[in-house]
Amino acid sequence: MRAVVASTPTSLNKTPPPQGGCGALFTPANPVASFSPPSDVRRESLLVPPSANLLRLAKGSGVSVFRVDRSPVGGVLRSPWAIKKTDVSPVLMRERRRVERSLLHETTMLSAMQHPHIIGFRAAQRAPDGQLCLALELCDGSLYSLLHERQHLSTSETSHFAPAEIFAVARGVASGLSYLHDHHSLLHGDIKSANVLVSRALDTIKLCDLGASLALAPADGANGVRLICSPEREMYEGTEPWRAPETLENAPPPPPDLHSSGEMDAVMASPSEEAQFCACDRSDVWAFGLVIWEMLTGDVPHTALLRKGEAAYRAAIGTRPPLPPQPPDYGPAAQLFTECTRRAPAHRPAARQIHEWLHGGTAPADSPTPTPPPCGVGMPTF
Repeated sequence: MRAVVASTPTSLNKTPPPQGGCGALFTPANPVASFSPPSDVRRESLLVPPSANLLRLAKGSGVSVFRVDRSPVGGVLRSPWAIKKTDVSPVLMRERRRVERSLLHETTMLSAMQHPHIIGFRAAQRAPDGQLCLALELCDGSLYSLLHERQHLSTSETSHFAPAEIFAVARGVASGLSYLHDHHSLLHGDIKSANVLVSRALDTIKLCDLGASLALAPADGANGVRLICSPEREMYEGTEPWRAPETLENAPPPPPDLHSSGEMDAVMASPSEEAQFCACDRSDVWAFGLVIWEMLTGDVPHTALLRKGEAAYRAAIGTRPPLPPQPPDYGPAAQLFTECTRRAPAHRPAARQIHEWLHGGTAPADSPTPTPPPCGVGMPTF
């Protein structure tokens, strides 16, 4: 089961001809309702046991992730894999097809990538039961699960992550986003703590779940904002609490954040920025800022408002959640959160700029532009 990284497929063949000895695994059980992986992202035979015989690691929207322990080869142990596949009932044909398309899209994207902060692609095959199985490298768990585990075990009311840990995660996520945006012209489209896989020591940080990713157009204007390509403009999904204001249906363009206090975001955006108030690369940056907020607060954005009713929660989606006062050593993390959640997308830094700041540059300035200040102007360094 050696994995050879494939080139990006040029077409998504529904029924590619068999190759090697694994053609049966790639034959759709129902060609109308399912799709086979493209021929140029196939791998050698991967036999996935029925779900009932696997250890379920996670469950998402229409999919489940299981652990597969691979048998030794020549007496040499091999690392386990994570297997991602649909868990939608065949009766729900439309939903099952949607999930299958998402898995196929994720397969196509990941098979062309190799980066230390993007989950590693291992295989993609059709199991004997007809389900598309995506095999990935296995991590300890998600940032979301680690965050809530620490919250449950701790009696402290402050952040359960030290500043150095927050920036370890931030560096990994920013590096992965910069790679997606700049090298693959791809918007992740669903950044949240549950899609950041980590090791317990936080020395491994991986972005996962590219099933909702969308193509980005070239940079537009001096601010470098990259919009979603026009045919896909209405396809942005995201997860509700992390959605940026420009991704919401009928969202008004800036001005201000509901929670801003006299900062530059309170100034009405220029007409050119109003025209750019739609899903773009900075939509990932907004969600990245809310991941920082999660580590600072130990909570899911906006969900505390559910105690006030559904209407209050809905009204808060797409706004910057308030951040409780932080100790001085958390100031740089709080500042990064603020910069990433400015209401106007053009006022947020690009992922590449965040990556540069977090790898030895200076902290972003409190200004309407994402240009970092020169060294020595009194800004704290990360």
